[in-house]
Amino acid sequence: MNNTKDDIKNGRVIIPYSRSIISLVAAHSLGRKGIDVIGCDSVDFTVVSFSKYASDHFLYTDPKEDEEAFIQNMIEKVKKYKPKDERPYVLMPIFDDIQIIARHRHRFPDYIKIAVPKAEAIDALYPKDSFAQTVEKIGVEAPKTWQPKNRDDVEDLSKEFEYPALIKPYDQVGGRGIHKANNTEELLRLWDENCEKYDQKSLIQEVVDGEDYCLTALYDNGVRKASMAYKNIHRFPLESGAGAMRETIDDSPFTKAADKLMAELKWNGVAEFDFMWDESPETDPSMIEVNTRFWGGLYQSVESGIDFPWLLYQLTVCGEVEKAAEPKIGTRTKLPGLWVFSAINEIMESDEELRRSIDDKGEAAITAFKDGKMIEACAQGFDAMSDYLKDKLDFKAKGRKLRVVLEQSKSASTELLDGDDPTSAFGVLFVFGSLLRHGKLPEELKF
Repeated sequence: MNNTKDDIKNGRVIIPYSRSIISLVAAHSLGRKGIDVIGCDSVDFTVVSFSKYASDHFLYTDPKEDEEAFIQNMIEKVKKYKPKDERPYVLMPIFDDIQIIARHRHRFPDYIKIAVPKAEAIDALYPKDSFAQTVEKIGVEAPKTWQPKNRDDVEDLSKEFEYPALIKPYDQVGGRGIHKANNTEELLRLWDENCEKYDQKSLIQEVVDGEDYCLTALYDNGVRKASMAYKNIHRFPLESGAGAMRETIDDSPFTKAADKLMAELKWNGVAEFDFMWDESPETDPSMIEVNTRFWGGLYQSVESGIDFPWLLYQLTVCGEVEKAAEPKIGTRTKLPGLWVFSAINEIMESDEELRRSIDDKGEAAITAFKDGKMIEACAQGFDAMSDYLKDKLDFKAKGRKLRVVLEQSKSASTELLDGDDPTSAFGVLFVFGSLLRHGKLPEELKF
């Protein structure tokens, strides 16, 4: 061990994918400790490039377009930015490039430390089919999962489970391609759609009752050194989008399963675990997925008192970490603007029976129109529109719900709007710019 926690605060860290709000949280964490932060990305203007805590920024080839060129770019820049003295020097991947960098870590110069787990450990959990096989082998509570090889397999396997069932592409993030199928016909249609859209197979998973929870942790060779848990109070989009408002909770219901898994893999680094749980003391939380990198709610973790980027830096440089503080239960954070959209979206979609009625009548109207039954089509369409207006114009009830949400938000700190680093607030423009251009959130916000 060459360094101690007393002499590592003058180090330098390279943070790839610096367009990400997660990267900005890491830059703030490290920069405020005195670390020299270098941002980089395949695009020019990023949230980290606007931050006063980033001393420089460089471009690399998009790894999704050319992996080899990406690695060569990174190695060249690592050499260029090498400190002239003996200060600690770290490459800290943030997003999906962690898998690529882990595979090629042996090609980087010895003088830079790579803050990623071993490639074999990552491969045991990513993509989703590997995760399903690993948790079944180790005996971690998780939903029963089927892995069909082709469309015929899907049809044969459909006799083995009860509906509804979830279908998930192997290698997508942020809920992309995850759908709930209510029958075999719907399942086959969703399989075909995912194959066409993502050019990959999907797994099928039983639906687990309960709410979703996130456990975040740092492990030193399989031993947990820090952890905290949170739940998403609001999401945007509603079904599978990012947490737009979050709250820190007790992590004890989730640590046993995570510790068992990570001890087996001798995990060294950070990870985030998704669980479904009905909050009953009689049932164990069911592990749905593991993110083998930093997570969308990293700001929530840091605001709760668990500074994971700094802890990972310590682990990487020193081989050990100082004892983490206990997380502050009840801490709330929100994404600027998006939490309002999510709250309104949730309120408007809260009456499931009414929404189903609207959808059914609308579909019936379209079918009647195609069949040439114009009178029936108009009648069904009128009924659907009446129900829709009834839903949207029920302002009194919805107003009461919105006031509750506004009250929830008062104690929540706002991600991105940092008085200490005001220019980084341009990251808000990245979020809303993506919504305007593409009608969806940036990829890194959808975990």
